[in-house]
Parts: sequence; C-alpha cells; structure tokens
Amino acid sequence: MRRLPIALGWVVALWAAALPALAEGAADCRDRDLSPVTRIEACTAALAGRPDRSTEAELLTERAAALGLEDRWAEALVDLRRLLVLEPNRAWAHYWEGRALDALDLPDRAMAAFDRAIALAPEDPFAPWHRGFLHEEAGDTDAARADWDRVRALRPFWPEPYRQLGHLAWDADDSERAAGLYALSLLLDPDQPVLRAQLARLVPSAPPDLRPAEYAPPPDRALPYLHTLFAPQADGLSGDTGPDGPLLAAAFVRRQAVTDGDRVRFEIAPAAGFEMERLFPDPARRASVDTWRGLLVPEITPTGPQGPRIRTDLGFDPATLWPLTTGTTLSGTADVVMTCPSARMLTAVSVGCIAPGAEMSLGQLDVTLSVEGTETLRVPRGTFDTYRVRYMEAGTLGIGSLTEPHRREVIWWIAPALGTWVRRVTSDADGVTVLSLLADDAF
Repeated sequence: MRRLPIALGWVVALWAAALPALAEGAADCRDRDLSPVTRIEACTAALAGRPDRSTEAELLTERAAALGLEDRWAEALVDLRRLLVLEPNRAWAHYWEGRALDALDLPDRAMAAFDRAIALAPEDPFAPWHRGFLHEEAGDTDAARADWDRVRALRPFWPEPYRQLGHLAWDADDSERAAGLYALSLLLDPDQPVLRAQLARLVPSAPPDLRPAEYAPPPDRALPYLHTLFAPQADGLSGDTGPDGPLLAAAFVRRQAVTDGDRVRFEIAPAAGFEMERLFPDPARRASVDTWRGLLVPEITPTGPQGPRIRTDLGFDPATLWPLTTGTTLSGTADVVMTCPSARMLTAVSVGCIAPGAEMSLGQLDVTLSVEGTETLRVPRGTFDTYRVRYMEAGTLGIGSLTEPHRREVIWWIAPALGTWVRRVTSDADGVTVLSLLADDAF
C-alpha cells in the first residue's frame, strides 16, 4: 500500500485531531441554553472549520439568531446575506433579515424582506406580526389591523394579536371593541397589569346595585366560550404564556338545557375552526355534563362512564343560596362517596372496588358556598352586571392509608340577564388554574 507523503500525512492527522473540537463547537453553537456570546464564539469556531453547505447554513442561522439577541444586527445581517446565497428560498432567513433591517432603521427594506418571508411561508405568523408594527409606524392602521388579524387567525390562542388589535380600537375611540379584545388577551395571559388597568378604565368600578336574583332555569341555547388552563408557576398565575400561550386553550360551544328541575345538562362541542384534540379526540364528539343549576358537578366517573362514580353530599341545601344576595353564605361538612360499578372491572378494582355496587367513603370536606358581591364585568361577549359566587372545598381524601390533601375553589360570575355565568375561574391544590369567558359570536 502506498504511503501518503509526509506533508499530507501531517494535514490528515491534524484534521482528524480537530474533528472532536469542531463537533463540540457546532454542538455549543446549537445549544440555545448557552449565552448568546458563548454561542457566537462556538459558531464562529465551527464555521472556521470549513463545514459543508448544509452545515454552514445551519451554523449561520444559529449565529445570526445569537447576534440578534445581542443587538449586533449589522453583523447578523452579514450572516443572513450569506445564508440567503446558500438557501434563497428559506423563509426564516428573509424573516430575520427583516428583523435586522428594522433594527437598523431601514423600514422599507425590512417591509420587503417580510413580504418575501410571507410569500414563502404564508402559514407562519411571525413575519406578519412584525410587519404589522411597520405598518402602524407608517400610519397605515388598516394594513396593521389586517396583519394582526392574520396572526390571530393563524394562532388564535396567542394573547399578543388581541392586545395590539385592542390598542388600535382604543386609538380609534372604539372602546367597546377595545374592551372585548383586551378581555381576550387577558384570558390568554393574565399577567398583564398594564392591560388590566386599561380594561378597568373601560368598565365601571363601583359594584352594581342589583335586586336579589331568583333562580331561573337557563333557556335552551348555545353559547360560545373560550377556555384556558395554566400550570402553577413561581410567580403565581402567569402560567406558560410563551409563544404557544397557555398549556391548553380551546374554543367551544356549550348548549344548556334543563333536564330535571335543578339538574342542568350541558352539551359541549368544539367551536368551528378550533381543534381540541386533548379534550375531544374525535372532533365530531360532543361531551355531555350534568350539573346542579349549572354550577356544581354532583358526581364524577374517574375511570369512564362505566366505572366507579364519585358524588359529594354537601351537607346543606345549595338551593337556599337563592335568591342571590350579597353576603349569603352556606357552609357544612360534605361526605365524598364512591359507588362501585355493578360489573367487575379491572379499573374499578384498581381504585379499591371489591364488591359491585358497594359504596366506599373517600373522606370528608369542609365546604362553603357564598355570594361575595356584585361586579360589572367585561367579557368578549359584552359588559354584564353579575353576582360573584364562590365555592370552596378542602380536606383529605383517599382510600385506606392512601390519602392526600384536597382543595378546590370555583368562582362564577353569574349574569341574571343570561341566567348563567359569563366568567369562571377554578383552581385546585396543585395550583392548576382554569379560566373561562363567554365569547362573542366570532367563535
């Protein structure tokens, strides 16, 4: 076998020795948990190793993004121009080119870059989101509104487009529309104190003087609601409201009808144009829920409709809360009982059901149901005078020695004009918070 020339042998040896370092540099370049400065250095080192075309494009992408985070937009633009030579139809590169040109105060060229990005990736919301600000700064509010409406349609559970559309409505003295859009944005991200203050200016602050409200069975009607779920965070209610919004956000239509006196059944189905796979694996499926006067859920089935049923006997008659009057409070001790299914099921045995039909005590809860006051509330559907009703339960539940603390709180804002609630907030011992608002007909 021929031996390599000595000089070439040294080159091969040095190249082989550099491979681990180049690979490590490329990995650090891609690691977005590292600081932008560290990533820039790693990307620069990796690019100096003369990578192939596809790897070079990836490294330029990462370095441009890191340079942008450091406000080094002129340098980022150089990388983006190199990237566009390699991949001229890459929408992401045109989008970031627009960001860089905007930061360098070149709005016309930035607008053209965003136009190219949108033409290449019409389903992406980022370019129209930023282009909307350029339109607004240029005084073209109609074009800004069109861009942010586009973003809202692409990402209906982002709080940002609702906030910006609300600002446009505010500037146009359309306070009713501004209030509705602000309410939507706050539903998707409650941690916006400035926006909450603006909404408060549009809604009366003094509690309304309402006559005591007798219970009226809700009419058979379909109402649209927006529903969001937030996980506990270190700073309280803010939740996971990054680009993808809350952990779960959904739009659904709820049809309510009285089935037997105080028992009200709700049929819940996804609203048109909104997917809710986590709630409805089959989009055509409708969920039916029986409630007591539309407020309390009397029983649950932890392992499906054929499994055990759990009911809570409150220890007082909740009907005595009506007529709703500020200051009325009911309290008692509730027994939580599980009824085992008549047929033996593995899932039932797993939760402690030994004998079919047997009733098992899961523990007791201290419960209260109270009318805290009246409040004028602005939701996307409109402005309503409401009674604020709070339900709380706390105690320890379990089977045998397997017990754990339990807490649940639900607050309803009941509008006598509608015969149902227009806002609901629920929270549990794990800190999970669910917000629901009555929406407008657009949903």
